[in-house]
Amino acid sequence: MKNTDAFTLIELLAVLIVLAVIAMITVPMVTKKMDESEKKLCVTQYQNILKAARSYGAEHNTELGDGKMITLQDLVKGGYLDSKEIKDPVTNEKIPSDFQIQIKKKTGAYSNYEYGFPDTSKTGCSDQLSQ
Repeated sequence: MKNTDAFTLIELLAVLIVLAVIAMITVPMVTKKMDESEKKLCVTQYQNILKAARSYGAEHNTELGDGKMITLQDLVKGGYLDSKEIKDPVTNEKIPSDFQIQIKKKTGAYSNYEYGFPDTSKTGCSDQLSQ
């Protein structure tokens, strides 16, 4: 009597080949999406730092003059940012407390200020921040 309840070696190999092909297609796509979401999170993180700097600038506008350089530590000490340990989502490293934010006076009819980062080379999303 022959037992026909088992899979043959060929059937098992066929299933493994199909699974390998599916993995070869989906793994790069998932990895790419994860990298893109890390970059977006990174940009959002630095945009939040700029928002905190704008709040700082609004409360210290008499001290700004033509411009001022502030640090992440100034924002944390002033209560504009919650955490002392803010991490870059791409590099997964702590953003140093001496990370600088530049406040520059705009020229023109309205005296507003521009907020930016003088050096984004060490950030995980430097190409998006420089735009």
